[in-house]
Amino acid sequence: MAQLWQHTAHVAALAQVIARRITRVDPETAMFAGIVHEVGGFYLLSRAAEFPGILDGEPDDWLEFGEQQIGRGVLTKLAIPETVMNAVESLWIGMRALPPENLGDTLLLANDLSPVPSPLHESPGATTALAARTIDCDVGEGTLSSIMAESAAEVQSLLAVLMM
Repeated sequence: MAQLWQHTAHVAALAQVIARRITRVDPETAMFAGIVHEVGGFYLLSRAAEFPGILDGEPDDWLEFGEQQIGRGVLTKLAIPETVMNAVESLWIGMRALPPENLGDTLLLANDLSPVPSPLHESPGATTALAARTIDCDVGEGTLSSIMAESAAEVQSLLAVLMM
């Protein structure tokens, strides 16, 4: 659970900075999308004691059901705005533009750049050095490293709140 919180905090902070610096989508919406992007995983973990074996096997055995079915159900129950729901669903599809253009792309890039992976599934680390250079070329020299540095302070602040 602690690793999932840390992953979530990193994704939320990175999404906020990427939104502010690159995509120009609302940074607070991007941060919120980062916070709720693993809500299905949190739900699964919270119910694991009641349902032994729910997380047994390989992540691929339960991930699609957990993320897409449970995640969508929890997001719907929470009345998450459609734009955020669509961004979270874009994670399940995994297709994005580089440089990022919208909230879904922002969330995908933030998830890929997170230095703390989700404990619920393997992240393929789709952001390669070449892709990072594409972002830097389109936005300005050193952009990716400055985004990582800027998000570090945001992460510490967010982790302090989430881990209370």
